[in-house]
Order: sequence, then C-alpha cells, then structure tokens
Amino acid sequence: MNLEIVYREIDSTEAIKNHIEEKSEKLEKYLKADENIRVVVGTEAKGKIHFAEVYWHDHSKAKDFFARKEGDYLYTQIDEIFDTILLQVQKSHAKIVNNRRHKKTPLKKTSAGS
Repeated sequence: MNLEIVYREIDSTEAIKNHIEEKSEKLEKYLKADENIRVVVGTEAKGKIHFAEVYWHDHSKAKDFFARKEGDYLYTQIDEIFDTILLQVQKSHAKIVNNRRHKKTPLKKTSAGS
C-alpha cells in the first residue's frame, strides 16, 4: 500500500503523519501492495474549519472509495474518514462474498424414466 499525504494550508507534522498511518493500517488487508491511498488534510475559512478526505481507487473492482469530513478538530476528522472508508470497503467486500455464496446455478434436467 502506498500512502500519499497532502497538506493544505497547514504545516506537516510528525504527529499528523503518524495518526494517518496508524488509521490506514486497518485498510491494509483490503489493499494490494501496489495500490495508492491519497489523504488530504487541511484548513478552510482562515483556519477555523479543519477537513480531512481520503480517496482510494480499487483497480481490481474498478470502484472508487471516497470520504470527506469537516469540523473543529483535525484528528476527529481523520478518525471519521477512515471509519467511513472502512465501512464502505467492508460493505463492498461483503456484497462480493455474498454474491459468490448465493450464486444461482441452473437446475439439472433429469429425464423421466418410462
């Protein structure tokens, strides 16, 4: 997994980076080694509103996963986006597994004995 962190109108700190890396570890079992996750963190309205967003494109399923949260505290927004993206990924994974298990197979034709 390749993690790209982008900072908008805030300074990069080791604490923010470590928090994002810690939260992204939950997604590792759903990702392949060559897939990218992009996390953008920053402020809007002259530093009054913090935001965090995460984007991941799953190449194997050709599906995009995205979450964005805004609020007063950056670390809360980071926690919430990763919870949201994890829920999206788990639902998608469960749907695929469920479709495999309940795949309808045609009934075999039997010849009536005369």
